[in-house]
Amino acid sequence: VTGVQTCALPILPVAWALNASCGALAALFIYLIGVRTAGRRVGAIAATLFALAPGNVFYSVTTLTEPLFAAALTGTLVAFIASDAAPVDRRWRWLCCGTLLGLASLVRGVGLMFLGGIAVGWWFDHGFRVAVRRLAICLCGVVLALAPWTVRKDRKSTRLNSSHLVISYAVFCL
Repeated sequence: VTGVQTCALPILPVAWALNASCGALAALFIYLIGVRTAGRRVGAIAATLFALAPGNVFYSVTTLTEPLFAAALTGTLVAFIASDAAPVDRRWRWLCCGTLLGLASLVRGVGLMFLGGIAVGWWFDHGFRVAVRRLAICLCGVVLALAPWTVRKDRKSTRLNSSHLVISYAVFCL
C-alpha cells in the first residue's frame, strides 16, 4: 500500500482501483460469512449494508489501509469459519488461518486481538484442549507472517519499533 501511495501522479488510478477493489472484496467476504452463518438473505443484506456505508467501497486520492484491512480481516474470518466447519480437523488449516491473520496484522496491529475472540469461541464449542491446540497452531502461523517483518525492521534500526510493540501488546491481550 505504501508503495502505491508514494508514487507519482500517473499511478493514482491504481490507488483508486486498489481502494475500490479491496472494499468490494471485503463486501464479498461479508456475504460469504453471512451465508455460512445465517443464510443467503442475511449474507446479501450484510454485504449490501457494508457496500452502501460511506467509506467502505470508494475512490480516494490516497491509498488507505481501511479497505485493505477490512478485506484481509474478513478474508481471515472466512478461512476460520470454513476450517471450523470442515469435517476433519487438519493442523495445516489452522496454520494457514494464523498466517492470514498475521498478514492482516501487518496492515493494522489490532487484527491480532481477533484471535482472542476466536479462541474463546473454540473453547465454548470444542472444549479447552482443542482451543489451546488450535490457538497454538494459529500463533505459529501469526509468527510465521510477522517474524520476517520484525527481523527486517530490527536490522534496519536499533531502536524499539512498532512491530515489537504490536507483538508484545498482542501477547499481553491473549
